Amino acid sequence: MPETPEQLHARAAGALRMPSVHEWETFPFEGDLRVLPLGPPVAEEAPRRGAGGVDCHVCTAPDDDFLWTDERWRLSPLPEPSGLLIGSFAAIWDDILPPVPEDLWREDLRTVAEAMAAGGGAAHVV
Repeated sequence: MPETPEQLHARAAGALRMPSVHEWETFPFEGDLRVLPLGPPVAEEAPRRGAGGVDCHVCTAPDDDFLWTDERWRLSPLPEPSGLLIGSFAAIWDDILPPVPEDLWREDLRTVAEAMAAGGGAAHVV
């Protein structure tokens, strides 16, 4: 029989390991890092907004609201210029780097949309 959530928590809570990301050349931090403690299992997760397409503003948005679309996927840009468009550790670097100028950001978005469309789907100019 598979582990119950409680059994997994009991086995793993005190044994979490830090992955070796601090050894990567692209890792943007130095100093000691630690893994956050594993919280106990819950009986039921909080509902996620838009789950199953219910009350999902993205599901009902027109394709022109996205950077690129095809019959199954939609790619949307961040709502405003940030430090990076895409890349390794993008979420972390986005907090570290200053925003790019808006005209450069829009040109980068256009480049990504056109490259995606070259393989199929449609680019939507932002």
